[in-house]
Amino acid sequence: MTAAGSSATLKERVAIVTGGSRGIGLACAAELAACGAHVCVTGRDPKALNTAVKSIGGTAMAAVGDAADATHVTATIDAVMARFGRIDILVNNAGGPLHNGPLLSLEPQQMEDTWRFNLLGPHLWAKAVWHKSMSAHGGSIINISSLGGITLQTGMGAYSIAKAALLHMTRIMAAELGPKVRVNAIAPGIIETDATADFVAAGGPNMAAKLPMARFGKSEDIAKACRFLASDDASWITGDTLVIDGGSLVQWGRLRAPKQ
Repeated sequence: MTAAGSSATLKERVAIVTGGSRGIGLACAAELAACGAHVCVTGRDPKALNTAVKSIGGTAMAAVGDAADATHVTATIDAVMARFGRIDILVNNAGGPLHNGPLLSLEPQQMEDTWRFNLLGPHLWAKAVWHKSMSAHGGSIINISSLGGITLQTGMGAYSIAKAALLHMTRIMAAELGPKVRVNAIAPGIIETDATADFVAAGGPNMAAKLPMARFGKSEDIAKACRFLASDDASWITGDTLVIDGGSLVQWGRLRAPKQ
């Protein structure tokens, strides 16, 4: 919820959150809805989306499909426009490693799959919402990148390259779409979700204890930042990347010993 005295209300604004059925995407959608926005979540799992819509409540709606499929993008935006008449917020959250391993061990198709999902998808959504609504009414686009787009992470070369490109695409879009549309990115560190559960269970707590904030992130940490960037409280912020990593970046490669 918004803090006392904050102007971060999103009442009657309309948001699309890709990859919104679980984890960071679901938390972002729920936060935006809690601040008054009408929200559409997208994803490939109909059952998970149905559960997400029920948990968000209110006027939330879902669209099933591949976030990097142009037909799905068009159909979703048309459905949102038909129901709400505009789109004010786009959260490009859908993404994922897809293919891990040393960069030169990956086949061309594996590279293309990863870049398509993490880079082409956000471009398709941003282009569509601009032409369908934001060019006339303005808005805010938030691209969920990764700390991997800033630092080197072993075995995640294709993903990291795509996320680094997404950060630069954010800057280019901010320059091209302003002043009507603000475009920013969030680069999360390790967030506790279903996708990171195995890592966290296999020794993550010891690593988390060595971070400045002594814990890994929660999906809600990203959601609150997303709500801020979507709101008028961030009205003079565009082309920026907000790193939310519990201090990981400032101590990269030199983790401190836990306090006694």
